[in-house]
Amino acid sequence: MSLQLVIPPPRAGLARCRCGCIPRHVAILGRGNTLGRIGDTAGHGVRHRIECSHCGRQTPEQASLFQAETIWGGPFQQQPLPLKWSKAA
Repeated sequence: MSLQLVIPPPRAGLARCRCGCIPRHVAILGRGNTLGRIGDTAGHGVRHRIECSHCGRQTPEQASLFQAETIWGGPFQQQPLPLKWSKAA
């Protein structure tokens, strides 16, 4: 099982998403129990992701916030990221 926490953005803030919304920093604790990760011993530490709650755009899970920010990009420097879709319940 994993726990996801939304962390307040750093003082400088994060670059806005291309949809215009302010993204959030998510810290993931634990390794998760999704198929393929059960019994996986890697990744027991904290992982970081930056995501837009409006359009669903997100970075892959990273080992540090700095790596996630580098992928997301600074103000006016965001690179296109693939959207991760989930089925509605």
